[in-house]
Amino acid sequence: MNILDIGVQIIKMNILDIGVQITKIMNILDIGVQITKMNILDISVQITKMNILDIGVQIIKMNILDIGVQITKIMNILDIGVQITKMNILDISVQITKMNILDIGVQIIKMNILDIGVQITKIMNILDIGVQITKMNILDISVQITKMNILDIGVQIIKMNILDIGVQIIKMDTGVQLIIC
Repeated sequence: MNILDIGVQIIKMNILDIGVQITKIMNILDIGVQITKMNILDISVQITKMNILDIGVQIIKMNILDIGVQITKIMNILDIGVQITKMNILDISVQITKMNILDIGVQIIKMNILDIGVQITKIMNILDIGVQITKMNILDISVQITKMNILDIGVQIIKMNILDIGVQIIKMDTGVQLIIC
């Protein structure tokens, strides 16, 4: 691969068993993005990103009755670890672990059982990385992830709902835009 060599693999099954896998590989930045969605009752979303700074983001959502969300971000230079776990609707457990140098603020908002909004904002002075994750509710899940750094990498992933899935990936340095409706 070189700077602009990007591999994208997309698999979509059907409404009851939707699998979407997106893989993007870049040699210098080593970005891998994988999105997997199983079905309506069992939604599994895994997003993994790796680059020079070794950023790993993993999001796992189990199903409607048992929602598990795990977000892990690892950066070698600044050593940032963020883990968020939600067990289910009746028993929501949120665990946040942060270890870095610059003490980045994390804001989390949860609305209610049917309308869960989780907003995570991380700002870093050197690399200017902003990560925002928003989940609307169980039937209408919206996930937005935005990353910006010195190399001007913008990755935006938007999922509208279960029956109408829109995935939009915007990379600002390569000018590659992928829209799935």
